[in-house]
Amino acid sequence: MVYALSKGSVDSVFKIGLESGVLEVVAELDRERRSKLNDNALVFSQSIYNLNLLENVNNGTSVAQVTAVDKDSGLKAKVTYKLVTNVEEFTVDRDTGIIYVAKSLDRERRDLYDLRVRAWDNDPENPFSSLARVLITVIDINDCPLDFGISNNLKLDVPEDLPRGAILATLQATDQDMGVGGQVTYSLISGHDNAFRIDQETGVVRLAGDLDF
Repeated sequence: MVYALSKGSVDSVFKIGLESGVLEVVAELDRERRSKLNDNALVFSQSIYNLNLLENVNNGTSVAQVTAVDKDSGLKAKVTYKLVTNVEEFTVDRDTGIIYVAKSLDRERRDLYDLRVRAWDNDPENPFSSLARVLITVIDINDCPLDFGISNNLKLDVPEDLPRGAILATLQATDQDMGVGGQVTYSLISGHDNAFRIDQETGVVRLAGDLDF
């Protein structure tokens, strides 16, 4: 068996015995010279950051911080951040990696952002960089008004001899919100004198009593 140094002996500072495997220092160590090398890659604390944000979050709110570490020293250890995905709704502080909301969110317009943040060190000759992914899901709030469409101002001519239970119209309102906020129920609130009724789930309007014009 023989031994050999595969890497790490910059400027032949170290030597290893071929047969004994004994490692020796054969030249003066120079930490200052060694520290001038930019030989450590940037590493993010997470490769993927997952965020859930309510769509009514205020502009200027800090929502997350991406962090990359460089084990070099001096300028080579100073990290700068940049959002490389072209969006208007978010921005990243170049010194801290803090992500801010820069423009109002609207889940009905866009519910997912798949962002990329690049970090690089400040070595003037041989800078290292790294990329992190930031997934932002926009959570719905109940912010969309109901829309009856063409049924908003509906006029009907109803014969007075129609039997009770006859269907007169079907009203349909839409809501772009999700979940409970998007569920629609119907009710008649005035002006019908118990002559009409509406199905609270379907919006079907029926004759409920006798008409006498």
